Amino acid sequence: MDKRPALGEAGFTLTELMVVLAIMGLAAAAVLLTLPPRGAGVRGEADRLAARLAAVRDLAVVEGRGTAAVLGGAGYGFEQRVSGAWGPVTGRGFADHAWPSGVTVEIGGGDAEARILFSRLGTSPTPQRVTLRGEGVAERITVTAS
Repeated sequence: MDKRPALGEAGFTLTELMVVLAIMGLAAAAVLLTLPPRGAGVRGEADRLAARLAAVRDLAVVEGRGTAAVLGGAGYGFEQRVSGAWGPVTGRGFADHAWPSGVTVEIGGGDAEARILFSRLGTSPTPQRVTLRGEGVAERITVTAS
């Protein structure tokens, strides 16, 4: 019993092929949308630093004592003035942080290190401009006196 398929039963229909191509297109679009945009690492690091600078400034106001952010070529950390001496700020959000690979930092006018102070009023007598570069993107954070 050698039964041959009818003429309309062999292969895929045009509709079936179009559905498969549409599904593949949606899958490709989903993959492209989940990829991080160019420079996302630098932007994320700049956002993280700006948030931590704001938090350490707020800490100075809440606790009524001076705080500082110490930035360098390798990373940054935070200090607090206790009993007339500078010591590290305790708390998980204030732990020392190293710059990720591929991110370079320019501080002020090209200084290698900077110390950004915050008074107990939340003002900064040492305004600074910090620029993070990497992946063809530059993000600038400016700390003003106020």
